[in-house]
Amino acid sequence: MRSSRLLGQCENPEDYRWCSYAAAVAGEKEARRGLAHAFGRVKWTAKLAADYRMILFGQGQELIGGATPRGYVQPKRGFERERVRAELKRGGRLPLHLALRCRVRYFTNGAVLGSSAFVEEFFEKRRDYFGPGRQTGARRMRGTD
Repeated sequence: MRSSRLLGQCENPEDYRWCSYAAAVAGEKEARRGLAHAFGRVKWTAKLAADYRMILFGQGQELIGGATPRGYVQPKRGFERERVRAELKRGGRLPLHLALRCRVRYFTNGAVLGSSAFVEEFFEKRRDYFGPGRQTGARRMRGTD
């Protein structure tokens, strides 16, 4: 079975942490603003997200390589043809459960969860990553008891 990994890095563009698409789907305002500008649009919309996803899949389709009437084609890793077709048929719309997963990952990225003692220990070991004004690592989650 051939690899369907995008550039050999991950199965889906929304899973690649440093991808502008992943950041935009996760809700990052700068990524959304930048992509909208790159496409000549005023703001990020569901239609733009779907269009960009179809471009990613179309450009990321694997090439098997080999001799052609015009010469030799270099192989390129990417999405299998059937996967690209399925994505285009779906119109590039990201299923709700995948969009939600991206959002949750975005909001919890870098969060340390655990007891107050565990979080404080983590904080002290990485004290140099925080500003001088921060005295403790543990915080109560807002909006809860």
